Amino acid sequence: MQNIHPPFRGALWESNHPCMPVIKSRPTFTTLPFYNFLLWVLLGVLTFPCCVRCLIFKVGVLGPWNCDPVQNRALPAAAARLAVNRINGDLNLDLGLKLDFIILQEPCETSTALTAFIYNENKADVFIGPTNPGYCVAASLLSKNWDKAIFSYGCVNYELDWVMGYPTFSRTVPFPSEVLFIVLKYFRWASVVVISSNEDIWRDTAARVATALRREGLPVGLVTSIGMNETEMESTLRKIQEAGEIRVIIMCMHSVLIGGEQQATFLLKAQEMGLTSGKYVFMPYDTLHYSLPYTNVSFSPPAKQQQAEGSL
Repeated sequence: MQNIHPPFRGALWESNHPCMPVIKSRPTFTTLPFYNFLLWVLLGVLTFPCCVRCLIFKVGVLGPWNCDPVQNRALPAAAARLAVNRINGDLNLDLGLKLDFIILQEPCETSTALTAFIYNENKADVFIGPTNPGYCVAASLLSKNWDKAIFSYGCVNYELDWVMGYPTFSRTVPFPSEVLFIVLKYFRWASVVVISSNEDIWRDTAARVATALRREGLPVGLVTSIGMNETEMESTLRKIQEAGEIRVIIMCMHSVLIGGEQQATFLLKAQEMGLTSGKYVFMPYDTLHYSLPYTNVSFSPPAKQQQAEGSL
């Protein structure tokens, strides 16, 4: 067996499909910006000799690009093109094939996202995604039947770690609930609630995160959405106050740190109700999956909003 680059050691690829590797273990990578994340995944695909017989190896980049404005700002086509061009132009990776990509649209509703995924069988040789944990198990079973690998950063379903049942599934980041558990254990924060915005993808994420934390032995006092308007949002915050000795509020929605408007509104309402004074810790869940900008840029939000965001 050929030498494998260190970041990809621990992965054994087997497949009867001429272009398709199957993962036998669970490699994880450090959190990277979307372009670098794609680059490392695509480099991993090229590392293995079973792909040499293919002239073109196509990677499907799956996500809710059309229906989610924040996801769309990731510029998946531009990121994939940069990664593919860099790999194809690297003479050290000349394996007699060309890497290509296709952007696959993932509907925002879980049921329609699964239906759409069924039609992706012949569109790509490997998939990066899905982002919606609501159909990760079903998608992984389909990929097992197709003998095609799935690299996912959004699937938080603990059952996917069963290698015999889901041999074509691999995580690209550490299991998010384990990261949360380590942080909560370090600060001795035992009681949490998990809230989400109203989209299917975030409702399903909140449910899976709560299940994973309960498996670690943490009491999750409440799992709910923030509501559709200020009245429902206030009602959700009242439920949190009435849920007992809650210390941490895990927010499954687009972070205000990258422009998430619903989280900004939620934090402002929490501030109005006096919940941002230090009693509760507000943790944005989505920031576990990517690197936040760290350049020296000054922002001048309104004082009220700045105080609310300071509770993160």
